[in-house]
Amino acid sequence: IARHVSRFPYAIMRGEQDVTDAPEFAEYNKRARGLLFRTEASTSLTGAGYWLLDTNESGFNLTPRWVLSQSMTPVVDREKGLTGFKRNNQPIPLEEVAYFWEPSFTSEVAPGVGAAQTALAAASQLWAMDAFASQYFNAGAVKVTVFPVPPGTPEQEVEKFQSFLKGRMAGVRNAFKMIVMRLTDKLLPIIIGSDIKETQAPELIAIQRDNVAAALEIPPSVIDGTAANFATATSDYFGFITGTIIPRVEWLFEIANAQYFNQLDAEIVAQPEKLEIMQTATLEQATALTALTDDSILTVDEARAYLELGPKPKAEKPEPVAPIVINSPPP
Repeated sequence: IARHVSRFPYAIMRGEQDVTDAPEFAEYNKRARGLLFRTEASTSLTGAGYWLLDTNESGFNLTPRWVLSQSMTPVVDREKGLTGFKRNNQPIPLEEVAYFWEPSFTSEVAPGVGAAQTALAAASQLWAMDAFASQYFNAGAVKVTVFPVPPGTPEQEVEKFQSFLKGRMAGVRNAFKMIVMRLTDKLLPIIIGSDIKETQAPELIAIQRDNVAAALEIPPSVIDGTAANFATATSDYFGFITGTIIPRVEWLFEIANAQYFNQLDAEIVAQPEKLEIMQTATLEQATALTALTDDSILTVDEARAYLELGPKPKAEKPEPVAPIVINSPPP
């Protein structure tokens, strides 16, 4: 999500004028991708993202700089609410910070829960299963094995035997070693535990992967490419862009405008129409409308209005060309 957000097309506007390439925004444009990537990732992981609005010694060239959310502490007054922040015990005025807080339903002056935090319950189960498999193979892929010993065996001998087994059987380097031992009726190994393939539980893994994707508002097929066909994959990806990425970018830009760009008498505007998948969707709409463009169904202007293109420009009538008169020679 952060990668898609960071590469989203935008324009910086002053009224109707595009000032994206104006000198005062050169530094922002240079940092924009990294800035938006870290802001979105931090907000998803911790529920908050922060920009410090730096200026030069003269108080000009206002430029945002991303900082760790853990380094920022809100300063709250009981009557006035949020009045500023502290970073490394240094007070920072509210107007020098742009803060991106997930909505909270338990506090009016604190960030809410990030989307990634809601996915932790499902993700932790996946992590535990992977950790088990890793530990199993790192230990030489040896199941838990019990070696009974005769009653009355001194504890010292038991520990010595156990150390011998650990040294010879544990670890990846010992995974394929052969050990010859004299066994008696009293010393028959008992193997406990399941095979590693029986602990993978593919169905459970698939369910928890879907739970993680749902918590992040990502269609599962976008992550693992399991769509039944190309049309379904395209539809899922289009839904991901329109239902998750575009609203997320608009939310981030709304906060950035209120807390940063407004101070520069400008606003940052998302331009989803420049995305390739949106252009493809517009082309498909135009193709479908062309087939319906008939005076009995849709007029050309009605079809263009659906595509938000406005009326079709009227073709200019060519200026009449004066006839060429050829003077006949005198008789």
